[in-house]
This record gives sequence, C-alpha cells and structure tokens, in this order.
Amino acid sequence: MNSTLEYMLDKIANIQTGLLRFKDRNGRVALKVKAVEPSHPSSMQLFLSENNYQEKLMNYPASFTQRGESGYLYVTGIISAVKINNAYLLTMKIYKAHWFERKGSGVNKWLEEVCMYDQQSVMTN
Repeated sequence: MNSTLEYMLDKIANIQTGLLRFKDRNGRVALKVKAVEPSHPSSMQLFLSENNYQEKLMNYPASFTQRGESGYLYVTGIISAVKINNAYLLTMKIYKAHWFERKGSGVNKWLEEVCMYDQQSVMTN
C-alpha cells in the first residue's frame, strides 16, 4: 500500500471524530461523525450519531474534516455503501486526503500542508 495513504489512515484512526459535509438541494449539510475506522483499500467507515440522509448519500460526493492536536485532516471522496441497522454506517471511498499542521508564531498562524494523498496519481504511477 502507498506509504502516504498509510500515513493518512493512521491519522484517521488516531483522531476518530469529525464532520461529514455534502451539498443537497437545500444547501450544505454537516453531519457529526462519532467514530471512524480505516478500511482497505483506500476507504474508511464512518459511524454517524444521526442521519436523515441515508438514501440520498449512496454514490454521493462528500468531504470529511477532522481536527487533531497538531493539525487538520481533510478527505474528499464518494459514499460507496450505506448500512442502516442499529447504527448509521457509511463507507467512503477516499479520492484525496490532505494533512495540514498549524504553523506560526505569536498572533500570525496558518495551516501548512504536510502530506497529500491523491488516488489518481497513485493509479497512474
């Protein structure tokens, strides 16, 4: 497996919670994700605390944002599976993932990209 993807999946596993965002016809929607579990190859499972969008999310583009102690993870992909039994479980196929760290001194702070995974660049190499 690509070492960049392994790095991103490790970050996903360590942070756990985050926000799943997507657009519907009424505008942007953000759903709280209470747990995340990396799954292979290049996908992750998202456990939602509540979801009124189960049917709408299948094959839907979405983004996932997590905040860690030292930075932020931003993942874009497509929802590839939806399971609704006792929990709301979504599987997201990862297309791109970015890890940003906070940098700066004093009042000047910014985010600097440390690592990036792009599924298309992996497929062409």
